[in-house]
Amino acid sequence: MQPGYGNTAPLQLEFDPFLEDNNPQELVKAIILTHFSLGGTLINVNIVNKEQILEANRHPELYPDLVVRVTGFTAYFCMLTPEFRQLVVDRILKQGA
Repeated sequence: MQPGYGNTAPLQLEFDPFLEDNNPQELVKAIILTHFSLGGTLINVNIVNKEQILEANRHPELYPDLVVRVTGFTAYFCMLTPEFRQLVVDRILKQGA
């Protein structure tokens, strides 16, 4: 841990794949660089749409590499209990993915 950087909050970003048509690398790069330049120390970015997260919830074994922010921690989606998976899905759907 770096001195002076304790007690920071992670930034959780979940983007819709619509970014594919809007130069996503530059947008995500700008967000990450801005976050760190303002003193941020941790960022988690997911790009997932409604259909993908619903399919991952139905068949988590097919998405072994999907990492999500839960509540204060990140985890592989397929390793979560059904209840925690549903919490993640509900949050993503509420945010409009």
